[in-house]
Amino acid sequence: IENPNKYPRLSQVMQMLLKRTFSTLFNPPPIFFGKPYIYN
Repeated sequence: IENPNKYPRLSQVMQMLLKRTFSTLFNPPPIFFGKPYIYN
């Protein structure tokens, strides 16, 4: 029996990555506008 806590954490990471990817696609990083590149 595998640790059930493993999967919710994995999906949480996947959601964070997806959210970051989409926010990057629709809101290009500040460096594109000649501003310092700050990525949270």
